[in-house]
Amino acid sequence: MIYKTFNLTVNKSQEESEYFTFSGMASTNDLDRDNEIIMQGAFNKSLDTQKPILFNHNQDEPIGVTTLLEERENGLYIEAKLPKSDEFVSKRIIPQMLAGSLTKMSIGAIPIKKSIEYRSDGVKLFHEMELLETSIVPIPANKNAEITNMKKFDLEEVKSITNKRDLEYILRDSRLFSKSASVYIASLCNFESDSQNEFNKKMLNILNKMEKK
Repeated sequence: MIYKTFNLTVNKSQEESEYFTFSGMASTNDLDRDNEIIMQGAFNKSLDTQKPILFNHNQDEPIGVTTLLEERENGLYIEAKLPKSDEFVSKRIIPQMLAGSLTKMSIGAIPIKKSIEYRSDGVKLFHEMELLETSIVPIPANKNAEITNMKKFDLEEVKSITNKRDLEYILRDSRLFSKSASVYIASLCNFESDSQNEFNKKMLNILNKMEKK
């Protein structure tokens, strides 16, 4: 799962009898600092059920639930409610939102591998993602949030590619390899002559050697 953080553009924040409510953009279609873009409509297939609102992606800290999820021209729009009866919400979350210290939304989602596209300029495009949750997070994003943004290296994704450039992008995207290391590993693979089994064995051998260093 990956996490993406966006400015919490709140269109409204009000009180109901039992809930605090707010609405805004949980995700946008802009290029982010990871050199990635979530494309318009990426969440369409996973908007049919309510999603939990968490605090800082902590599954032990649910603070509310979405009441509306909608793909718009500029990204994912949400409306949500937070229960007043939850003391953590009423005594910590809402006061901090009003004070301006909680001003970002972050999504937790699983990208659908077959829909991922790598542009020639190195930008990674997500055409389809499964939305699991949205979180309210602080500004600035803390170091732990940066760590959770790490992506696990997936050998199956490596096996499916057919050229050195895509291999280099996947290795760099895993954040386990530097740019120079990714270029070097990709250069060792000959996609024109190696059979798929030979390529898989070569990749496993390279990765095992690097893991031991």
